[in-house]
Amino acid sequence: MGISVTTRTATAGDLTGTVFTLTNGSATAEVWPFVGFTCGKWQIDGRDLIFAMPDWEQNPVPTRSGNPVLFPFPNRLAKGQLAFGGMTYQLPLTEATKTHAIHGFAPRRPWRVLGSGVTRETAFVTARFRMSEQFEDWQNLWPGDGSLTLTYALTESALRVEAEVENFGDSPLPYGLGYHGYFRPATAPTDETVSRWLFQCRTDSMWECEGNLPTGRIVTTPVGLNFTFERPLGDVAFDTLLTGLAPGSGMRTVATLRHPDRPGSLAIRADETFPHLVLFIPAHRNAIAIEPYTCATNAPNLSDTVPHHWRMLAPGLKSSHRVEYCWNGG
Repeated sequence: MGISVTTRTATAGDLTGTVFTLTNGSATAEVWPFVGFTCGKWQIDGRDLIFAMPDWEQNPVPTRSGNPVLFPFPNRLAKGQLAFGGMTYQLPLTEATKTHAIHGFAPRRPWRVLGSGVTRETAFVTARFRMSEQFEDWQNLWPGDGSLTLTYALTESALRVEAEVENFGDSPLPYGLGYHGYFRPATAPTDETVSRWLFQCRTDSMWECEGNLPTGRIVTTPVGLNFTFERPLGDVAFDTLLTGLAPGSGMRTVATLRHPDRPGSLAIRADETFPHLVLFIPAHRNAIAIEPYTCATNAPNLSDTVPHHWRMLAPGLKSSHRVEYCWNGG
């Protein structure tokens, strides 16, 4: 089938734009730049590895399908408030309860496509979310003009997500980055829920949370939520913020997912800039969200005495972050 990039015009809710389809052998991925630059589909041999809600094109809730990109903060900011440089910024209360801000600005905005094409090994598309270009009220909502440039690169067996944050302002840019991908083993039956799938995660430490916000304490993950050894997901109800992912340089596997009776295994890999991981299983239980984060939930409002990893990027500088999803066999 070769390596190629094709485009088509599509509609999601009241939005219309160009969808990029990446093809590499039997692997395909669909990327929707006008809906938060999410990857709405990743398949191998026509079998889904990324889950999208069946009504995506009618009701494209930006963080309920695909691989939502969470920037300039992942998860919740308490009461939607960010204190920085002597000012307090009040963000829109986008959480379902209308109590907190959630998941940044990038998943709810259109991105600017910078290019697409093929290499010897990949099909790719690159786009940018910049505060001053994609967000008209950015000066009242965030302390600095920064951008996130992101590339999806598809190989025959992996989807790479390569990100670069840049500070265009004249003061430090505060930020965090995360991905909210919803995953299924490619070989799982299409109507099967998560209960029998075998899952493993490479840490036994988690943030104690109240109302989905960290208290500032890191504790040992309780037995019912501890998947340091591979076991079935069963009836676990994840909405859990883990931490303490293995340190070190380069890429490392942070979680794996596979079907108990069928071949193949999905590995979630991330570089050392992602020490935190959210695990979330939606009510329909047709997928598990495995979410690498560069910082903890509500990081800028936590004490600097705890390892929240909120990032500050100096003026004129760039920082790189890399995640990849790999399907092995099957």
